[in-house]
Order: sequence, then structure tokens, then C-alpha cells
Amino acid sequence: MKKLIVAGLLIIAVSAKASNEKFIKSSVKNVTVFTQGAQVFRTAPVSLSPGITELVFSGLSPNMNPASIQAGGKGNFIILEVKHNIKYPEPPKTTEGTLPKEILREIKIIEDSLIELDLSGKNSVKRKARSSWKKI
Repeated sequence: MKKLIVAGLLIIAVSAKASNEKFIKSSVKNVTVFTQGAQVFRTAPVSLSPGITELVFSGLSPNMNPASIQAGGKGNFIILEVKHNIKYPEPPKTTEGTLPKEILREIKIIEDSLIELDLSGKNSVKRKARSSWKKI
């Protein structure tokens, strides 16, 4: 009997975790500026289907105070929780063996500088050898 209850709770937990996720772009409705910050009101129309839906608002300032975030709306729904997360962009994917154009450009600039300064390594070895000959 205990195994049946645990399995039932596990199924409920997994189904609750597999909720719908909607990405929302909101617009600024009103801003009040204070000496120690600002209060920004944003709005976005959202249609929700029955069940648990996670709303993800993008394009917000990463400098906001997470404790000051409030959410609300009109309709027949309940807000279960409000969380603040910063999603960092994924680095651009490169194929194996190739470098991004910016890196290749920087390598080319450094190589050109080394050639111009004659520090490519060939002459520096000769210089070390010459300096050791003088000591003898």
C-alpha cells in the first residue's frame, strides 16, 4: 500500500513539473522615478489554458530587486509563485575544429604584430644563442 502511495505522489510530482511554459513579451505601461531607483509597471495580454502554465517574461532588467517583483491580473486563475531567474545567453555553437571569426581576426592581428616586431620565435632563438656566445 505504501509503494502505491509513493508511486502516485511521484506521478503527480512529475506531471506538475511538466507544465506548459509560455514566453511573454511585456510592454512598459507606467514608470515612476525615485532618488533610489524606479518603479516600472509592465503589461502583457496572456491567454491561459486550464492547468499549470509557467509564464516567462524576457527582456527585463537584470538589475531589478528580486524582492520587489509583484505579479497580478484579472480573471479566473491563481498565481502559485513568482520567481526571479537570470537566463544567460548560450554561447554560439561552432563546428569542431573551427574558431569564431572574431578569434581568427584577433589571431591574425597578433601574428601580423609579431612579424612586424620580428618576434616570431626564429630570430629570438638566434638572439639567445648570440647572447650566450658573448658570455663565453
